[in-house]
Amino acid sequence: MISSRVDLKKNTLYINIIGIVNKDQIPEALNEIVKKCSIMKEGYFIINDMSLFRCTSEKELDILCNISAKLSKVKSVNKVVRVLPKDTELKYILMKKDVQHNLNNIFYATCKKEAFTMILKLI
Repeated sequence: MISSRVDLKKNTLYINIIGIVNKDQIPEALNEIVKKCSIMKEGYFIINDMSLFRCTSEKELDILCNISAKLSKVKSVNKVVRVLPKDTELKYILMKKDVQHNLNNIFYATCKKEAFTMILKLI
């Protein structure tokens, strides 16, 4: 499941990816997220909580990285913080994919609290 919400005061878009993502869900979720991006101010932040995400293939990760690249073009994204459990294989694969997809503005946190702290330091 992919869900999202906006906090205009903090100029932050929150994206949660939980469980196994069905590829049929992606286009609808992406359209909803792009609409939310369009109301954000330039230089907004994204906190992408993937702590409960269950990856079934590397192709899925390519799709998620493509989505990140597409979102950064909608309006200028300042930073993206992905929340993942500490030192998981998924984290290292995503970091490699980020480089392959030229995603230089992505950081990693182990919990939402750490992600919020990172955002506050980046403002």
